[in-house]
Amino acid sequence: MAKKVKVQSVTDSNITSPVVFTDANGVAVIQSGKTRYTVEVKGEKSEGAEVSLLKDGRVKVKFSADVGKKNHTVTVTDGKGNAVEDFVVSEDILEVRNLKKYFPLTRSLFGKVLSSLKAVDDVSFTLEEGTTIGVVGESGCGKTTLGRTILKLYDSDGGKIYFDGDDITDLKRSEMIKYRTDIQLIFQDPYSSLPPRMTVGNIIAEAVRVHNIVPKSEIKNYVHKIMKQCGLQRHYYDRYPHEFSGGQRQRICIARALAVKPKLVICDEPVSALDVSIQAQIINLLKKLQKTEGLTYVFISHDLSVVKYITDKIMVMYLGNVMETGETDEIFDNPLHPYTKALFSAVPVPDPDVKMDRIILGGDIPSPANPPEGCKFHTRCNQCMNVCKFKQPQYIEHVKGHFVACHLYDEEVMSHLDRYEKEYRELLAAKEQEEKNEKEK
Repeated sequence: MAKKVKVQSVTDSNITSPVVFTDANGVAVIQSGKTRYTVEVKGEKSEGAEVSLLKDGRVKVKFSADVGKKNHTVTVTDGKGNAVEDFVVSEDILEVRNLKKYFPLTRSLFGKVLSSLKAVDDVSFTLEEGTTIGVVGESGCGKTTLGRTILKLYDSDGGKIYFDGDDITDLKRSEMIKYRTDIQLIFQDPYSSLPPRMTVGNIIAEAVRVHNIVPKSEIKNYVHKIMKQCGLQRHYYDRYPHEFSGGQRQRICIARALAVKPKLVICDEPVSALDVSIQAQIINLLKKLQKTEGLTYVFISHDLSVVKYITDKIMVMYLGNVMETGETDEIFDNPLHPYTKALFSAVPVPDPDVKMDRIILGGDIPSPANPPEGCKFHTRCNQCMNVCKFKQPQYIEHVKGHFVACHLYDEEVMSHLDRYEKEYRELLAAKEQEEKNEKEK
């Protein structure tokens, strides 16, 4: 018998009032008008499945990243007991929980860390397979460090990373080998990320050969196939990187990542070093490959117009923290955090008659080695309250799927502002007294 599965109400369906519940045996049942489906999930962790109904009327079973869909079987039957073949099984291929990465700055004589730079500080998000999440924010906010920590190029200092149903947080270098083909990275700079003494064919074939992706006798034909997928001519095989333009080099980088058949690709600003026309070609190539190969992307970028075009979700970072996360259209149509609003106000509109309401942030970005107390953004926020100066905001779900870390949307804080004002004045008085005592000494 299947274990009890999680259920979630369906709010995005065009079917009249779909209802999801579990029967006495713990099997999920979906009822929508006269349509009724029974969903049974079998496996060691079947309680990690969520059942819902899509807009087209198909049943969807989704597994969380720490469970994974492998080693699970799903059976769907209609109200008459007939087997239903057309249903969707998906998973959150990546889940990051409270991830931290600190770089030591100073140590004591005995090696104890005295101060550190908090590059990634308590970051959490999930990513469904076949989708793209965009990570945006100013330079130095921790975007690239986040990507490299997920890849295990950096060891984390806290939190969990789940990939395809497995906890990879504390795996050693040797234990990560089997995941190296599943998670790949496209570097920001196509000029320095390619070895100058290797031909294009050898660059792409190297990982294929090391990980035994195909038999040795088939490597050359396989590389030619990958090159064609990425828009590279067959005769480029024996050429060297210096013979290509920036856009062509980035295609080589994409081909190198794609050659090992990855499930997740972390794109670290893959188009920032290219001109606009070439950017469009690379972005369209990434979207095409996602559709044909079922790839999942973590897309790191400064260019919000590119992010809007390619992503399904957006995560806004500032000084190592997540400020806001949500569906791309929801974030662009209804940005909540003052920092997100300021970022989006800087996006140029190609219409001379449209007046730009640009939000100018005051001051400089604080040092991540010595971040402000409370909300890290309060020193530059035009809506700053005294509570922001000492209390760190909670990461709350303002509307379904739209999360924000800001006191303005925290009902508990906003309903008790007088209490927090008093607490702030007490903290300020205590600090002044402490400084006065220090001077007297």
